[in-house]
Amino acid sequence: MTIRRCIVLLAALLLAHGCSVESQDIVFEVTVVQWSNPDSPEVGATVILEEQRLQNGVLNAFYSEVGRGISDGLGPVTLSTVRSNVLSIRIRVEQDGCFDEWIEFNPEDLVANGLPYEVDVVVMPQCLVTSSVVHDGSVCPSGELIYRWI
Repeated sequence: MTIRRCIVLLAALLLAHGCSVESQDIVFEVTVVQWSNPDSPEVGATVILEEQRLQNGVLNAFYSEVGRGISDGLGPVTLSTVRSNVLSIRIRVEQDGCFDEWIEFNPEDLVANGLPYEVDVVVMPQCLVTSSVVHDGSVCPSGELIYRWI
């Protein structure tokens, strides 16, 4: 009788363990660094987690914001979302005077195992280039000056 009880108890434990609910949270830890110095963290950058989700059988073509944080230079910005019905996920980073950066993810490649995905984003400063072309007076064969940006 004791062997039978042990088998029943073992089967009940295995069944209970196999029926545990898996976490559906996908967690991102985003570190933002400067383009000119990748070892230096960018302070004050806005990190936004966006997703496209299927709701009630309808796909909204626009991305919806599900999380936002500001980089402080002390550590990564942590953002999370729930995996179910997500069709597309991206992280957008905005910083004054810099180009916006987007990193896109395929939700099928992301596993909700409780471990965060470490994402490094490099922000590049914008600049304004002013240029002028001065004709020195020599005669061009066609009479017009042609120039090209390379």
